[in-house]
Amino acid sequence: MTTPVWGRLEDVFVRAERDGEPAQPDLVRAESAVERVDPELGGRFLEFRNGHRYTGRAGSSEFRVVEFERHGVRIPERSIQPGEVGREGRGLAWLMRADSSAATAELHWRMAMPLACIMLALAALPLSHTTPRQGRYGKVAIALVIYLVYASMLVIARDAVAAGEVARWIGMWWAHGLTLVLVGALIVHRAGRRWSLMVLSGRARQPG
Repeated sequence: MTTPVWGRLEDVFVRAERDGEPAQPDLVRAESAVERVDPELGGRFLEFRNGHRYTGRAGSSEFRVVEFERHGVRIPERSIQPGEVGREGRGLAWLMRADSSAATAELHWRMAMPLACIMLALAALPLSHTTPRQGRYGKVAIALVIYLVYASMLVIARDAVAAGEVARWIGMWWAHGLTLVLVGALIVHRAGRRWSLMVLSGRARQPG
């Protein structure tokens, strides 16, 4: 029965510690190495070819150098323990039930993403209008500043909620509220004159 063989390594240098003797490692230097699996035992081995094995501490009486054509070293099996799922991997239902500031911060952060899309879309309405004197890219800098300020406020708000510095019922809503006020001011500035004329004309037509 043939032993399955995986990738081949060239010019291999390996340092392997002995069980219970970490101060005296074995060094293996070989021209090549391949990984094999024992079909009967099921263990994995690293088979070195054409090299030397250095055992013990250099300069001591126990130091040995062994030349070999083939030399196998068993690869220890490591059991992988499943890690605990953090709040980033929890579902919305769990976050809504959890009674902690960290869970509230994660919940508000997830809700902030679609809200941010709406806010930035509203901000694009007044910024999309430009005059010939302003040029096509005259308000790109303003849009970039709004985005950076909004994103920074969201990150600050999330960290503050997670640390318990902000009440959970307030959460990250203050960041959305300030951004909404800023976007509303831009919209009013864009259409303010038109609204003023409509209001004034409407009042003038009312019978005195």
